[in-house]
Amino acid sequence: MVLAHAPVNATNHATSTLQFLGGFAPVLFFAVNGVTSKLQSKRARPDKFLLLYLFIGYLGLSWNGVIQGDFFSNPQFEMIQIIATGTMVVFVIERAFKPSSSMYLILAIVAFCIHLVLHDRLPDFPLRNFILTPGVFPVFPWLFLFFAGVNAYYCNNKYNLFLGAALVTLLLALSLSGVQLDLGNKWNMSVGYFLLSTIGLLVSFLVSRKYLHNLKTCNPILYLGRNSLLFLFVHISWCRVSLWPTVNPFAIWISIAALSLLSVGFLQFAKHYYESYFSNPFTHSIVVWCGLAILITAIPLLVSFPRLIVMLEIFAGTLFALNYRSLSEMIKCRPASIAPTKARRSEYPKTL
Repeated sequence: MVLAHAPVNATNHATSTLQFLGGFAPVLFFAVNGVTSKLQSKRARPDKFLLLYLFIGYLGLSWNGVIQGDFFSNPQFEMIQIIATGTMVVFVIERAFKPSSSMYLILAIVAFCIHLVLHDRLPDFPLRNFILTPGVFPVFPWLFLFFAGVNAYYCNNKYNLFLGAALVTLLLALSLSGVQLDLGNKWNMSVGYFLLSTIGLLVSFLVSRKYLHNLKTCNPILYLGRNSLLFLFVHISWCRVSLWPTVNPFAIWISIAALSLLSVGFLQFAKHYYESYFSNPFTHSIVVWCGLAILITAIPLLVSFPRLIVMLEIFAGTLFALNYRSLSEMIKCRPASIAPTKARRSEYPKTL
């Protein structure tokens, strides 16, 4: 995320390559949320789970405000909306059909093929960019990553290695045969970007299992996963600071990453002073959450200065990111301050 969003001008091949790789953050975000949804489908009540993610998708309009300013002028499916949608789709499919891991791979291919076939054939219609490109994160093709993540998680390393090698071979064969792969076409996703992102996903799962699975409490991946939504809002606030000097891009990236991690730690510590407003008692917390939703909606309607809209939406989104687990508790109608049992811990959204 930091690599893609930091105010760095790509002046050479190294910096442009790193910025391109930073753009793959959604690939891991979506894949991990697909896995989380499948795990939660075994325990969570469907009505509570779907209501939770509908609310998360709506509160995620705060991120739309950070990126777009007035998100009513050009409604888009942004990152948090597609995460909520993909998570709910995997949950419903798992509850209804319990498909095998290979079937999730087929679903991933079908989701991308729907995009490939329809994106330039269907005429324009209201909210088309929620479903198909052009759009930011429309359902097709981005839904494929939720399915591909489930497939990669439940298959062993040998299978993932074989599939990854096959996709690399296919990518090279297409390139050598003269097919225009357009590897950098993320937003109107090309075949090249589809293959490249799937390969990156498989490599990430292989590396995580081989080198990071033995790390326990100090696992940095788990920490970032638990706080990924908060990191999303915190890092963009540092990226939007206009006072960064024109220095070495690596210095800017490292500085923003360090400041973001420190800010996440500080905000988590400070949360103890006000988290009761979002969690207890039930009648009080529902007023606070509804008030936050109204605030997120009202900001672009009442504020005319784009920079102020962004600042206010960052504030509202940070509150949302810090306390969304309390939202989970509120929807389940039990106080978040009561320590959950071991069986209940798995019901929480682990990442967004």
